[in-house]
Amino acid sequence: YRELAVESELLRVHSEQLTAKNAELAEARSAAERALALAQEKMRIRSDFVLMINHELRTPLTTVVTGADLVREGGLTEAERDEVLDAIAANGARLQEIIDQILAVARIENRGLSYEMARVPVTEVCAITNAEPRLGEVADREILVDTDVKTLGLVVSSLAENAHTHGAGDVEITCSMTSIRGLMHEVGKRPESAVFICVTDDGPGIDPGFVPKVFEKFEKNSFLSGTGLGLYMVRLMVEALHGSIAVRTSPEGTSFQIALPARVSARKMESV
Repeated sequence: YRELAVESELLRVHSEQLTAKNAELAEARSAAERALALAQEKMRIRSDFVLMINHELRTPLTTVVTGADLVREGGLTEAERDEVLDAIAANGARLQEIIDQILAVARIENRGLSYEMARVPVTEVCAITNAEPRLGEVADREILVDTDVKTLGLVVSSLAENAHTHGAGDVEITCSMTSIRGLMHEVGKRPESAVFICVTDDGPGIDPGFVPKVFEKFEKNSFLSGTGLGLYMVRLMVEALHGSIAVRTSPEGTSFQIALPARVSARKMESV
């Protein structure tokens, strides 16, 4: 019995060791699978980026080169020559915009973003962003928003331009103390006390399956012109302002909501 007991104990120890090794192997396999999936995703993004850059640069570059050849050869009327020169200028500007976007993202990712935050009355924030104020009570006018005014203006104008680029006719900008309903995806950290700036358009909407990728780098939901960097840069700027950005979309249009840190002014606190 003593020998059986010893053998039994040895078997139990070996069994525990095998179980532990199997768990380690399972964890290692899981980590390898995650690493492989990440590597494949990076390769996909890199491949998509190369294809996107090839398309986005080739189209305006072809126009510039072809237009320059036409002007050099002569034989154009004055009106035709002016039209070709306008096309060259427009496409040259587009090339510059694409290059600037890529370089800006590279600088931001290497150095990060840092802004000088200021406390601005919420009514001024509404005016700065050309937003329709929907503040409700007069007391709301004593709310201060912590932000960088110039950067916030760039974010809102970028969202409005993005809406027009993707088929929107009308774009409405509102400034409110309450969040809109039905948000589908949000990035960044929403402040506990916030003011909300919403950019709403009447465009065709975003494919619901693409919504989780809408703020990611180089992601595009169509073959429309664009680098897939615009909303990614907006995300970086909003997060640097210690806020969040969220999206709601349907076939009737899309809304992007920016949440910024807000607080009650000292004057209002004293009156209370």
